[in-house]
Amino acid sequence: MSQKHGFPPSQSAQGGGGLLLAYPDHGIRMNWVTSHRVVGKLFPPVELFEDVTDVQAWDYLAEALRKTGTLLLPAEEITRIKAIPVGKRVGGKTASIALAPFLYYSVKRPGRFSDGSFGVWYCGETFDVALAETVFHFANFMRATGEPAQDRDFIELRCPAGGFVVSASMAELAPDDYSPGQALGALARSAGYDGILYPSVRHLGGQAAALFWPSCLTLPVQSARKLQYRWDGQRVSHYRADEGPWQEVPHGQPEDTEGVPLPGASVQPLATQPRLQ
Repeated sequence: MSQKHGFPPSQSAQGGGGLLLAYPDHGIRMNWVTSHRVVGKLFPPVELFEDVTDVQAWDYLAEALRKTGTLLLPAEEITRIKAIPVGKRVGGKTASIALAPFLYYSVKRPGRFSDGSFGVWYCGETFDVALAETVFHFANFMRATGEPAQDRDFIELRCPAGGFVVSASMAELAPDDYSPGQALGALARSAGYDGILYPSVRHLGGQAAALFWPSCLTLPVQSARKLQYRWDGQRVSHYRADEGPWQEVPHGQPEDTEGVPLPGASVQPLATQPRLQ
C-alpha cells in the first residue's frame, strides 16, 4: 500500500551514460504489511542490539564494552553505530538482523542505490521479486568467478516495512548501470527521505524498495524459510524452499515500464505529512 504526497523543489543529477536524472516531484508513503528479503547468510548477531531496547544508550555501551573486550566489534562499526540517528535506530529481538546491512557495507560492494558509502536494506513486496533480484546478482557473481555447478544456501527474511520514500520510474533504473540509481539514492537520503520505492528491474510488474534506515523495519524480522539456489555452471536453474521440491527459476528481462504509475497510489497534499528531519 502506498500514497503519493508533494515533494520538495526539483533537483537533478547527471547519471552514468549521459542519462539525466530528474529528481521526482513527489514522495510515497510506503506501508508494506510484509516485505521479503533474501540473504546469503546472517551476520553474527551483536547481543547489544538484542538486549538493549534503549537505543539512546547504544553509543556509550558499545564503546565501553569494546574497550573492555566484552564486545568484539571493530572501531569502524562502532563509528557506524553512532552515525545512525537515534530516531532511526531499532532495538530488541532480531535487531541485529535489521542492522546488519547498515553496519556491514563497503565501497567494494556498491549497490543500485548506494555507492557503498552507506548501507541499504533491499527488499521486495513479494517473494517472487526478492527471488528474481537475488538470482540475477548471484548468477552474475558465480559466472564472473567461474564457479562450478553447486547448490548454495540462502534465507528469506520477512517483516513489515515502510516510510516516506521517493518513487522512482524505470527511466531512472538502467538495468546494468548503477550510477543513475546511486545518484538518486544519494539525493533522496540527503534530502531526508527514508528510501526509494521502484519497479523491479528483474521481475515485471513487481515492486522493490531500498530503505536507508533500520527504523523502516518493524521487528521482529522473521527468518521465514531456508532457500537453496542451484547453479548449473551457467545459470541458476532451480531453487527450493525448506528442502522441498526443486522448482524452475523463471528467466527473462522485464519490458520497459517507463511512465507506468505504481499501483495503489493516490494523490494527497504535502500538508498532510509532517516535515522529515
